[in-house]
Amino acid sequence: MVLFTSCSSDDDDEGGSSSGSSTAGMLTGSDGSTLYIRQAGDMYYTYDSSWRVINCTDYDDYIDFSYNPFTISLSEDEYKDEISNISLNGKGYITKCTETYYDSWSDGEEKGTANISCSYDGDGHITRMSANSTTIYTEDGVRETYKSTTTYEFTWTNDGKLSNISYVYSDDEEDEYENAVFSYDDNEYPNVTNQYTHNQLQDVVEGMDFLFYLGYFGIAGNYHPTSCVSKYGYDGYSNTSTYYYKYTFNNDGSVSKASYSYNNKSFTNLNYTYYDESDYSTSSSSKIGTKNVSARPVSNKPVFMRSRRNSE
Repeated sequence: MVLFTSCSSDDDDEGGSSSGSSTAGMLTGSDGSTLYIRQAGDMYYTYDSSWRVINCTDYDDYIDFSYNPFTISLSEDEYKDEISNISLNGKGYITKCTETYYDSWSDGEEKGTANISCSYDGDGHITRMSANSTTIYTEDGVRETYKSTTTYEFTWTNDGKLSNISYVYSDDEEDEYENAVFSYDDNEYPNVTNQYTHNQLQDVVEGMDFLFYLGYFGIAGNYHPTSCVSKYGYDGYSNTSTYYYKYTFNNDGSVSKASYSYNNKSFTNLNYTYYDESDYSTSSSSKIGTKNVSARPVSNKPVFMRSRRNSE
């Protein structure tokens, strides 16, 4: 396996890997207040008394954060997924990590390893994310080994807007791509807190959005996008989708609601809520966000890799 090494001005000062980022989930409002992301749509975050993230709840998925060493893991029955060997730069952004996962069922199992690398520009915007993966898939006594590569390229304008996300996946059997182009309509929605919402990521960056919301992959742009045209394709098939976005804000400039319309359908609204530094539960040493009670099967999807079992 080949470990990619990032190189940019933000990648040189690596540290804090064992304790995680001290600013994960932290935002600064227009009034100078310190906020911590509590809810990002269907995701809810839990912090300990030192404001370290200890859990992310996404429907029925429970993603645990542990420290010394810093690891991020999801475990459900026979399925286990872990991000470890995490390197952070001086700003607390992930530059390198390793993902391992294991899944088993009555007549087979699947296990994989991916080496991931990320790089950033001088403003703290992610510019590239790459992964080299090896997957061993066994079913009915037949064992197969797959190697794959996944690459995300993020393009930014000179005035700090995310203009394009390009995704390419390739393995021994298929290729897949997606390209999303964003528009901003006269800078209608300033991004005072430089926070990511689902609108910047939409469906292009899947499985790792919970880390974008926490700031582990840098800061978002200076404006929120108002629309996106996304072209998706694989093995000769292609499809183009159009999204329209709108937002409401709190008095401090943080996002209260981010909404999207898919191919001119009605808008779907996702709420964003926050803790501030005065929030503290006297009955508990942790701060627990209200959990979403909607039921959904556990996704059993690796963060950076594609599961053979789920794709068949």
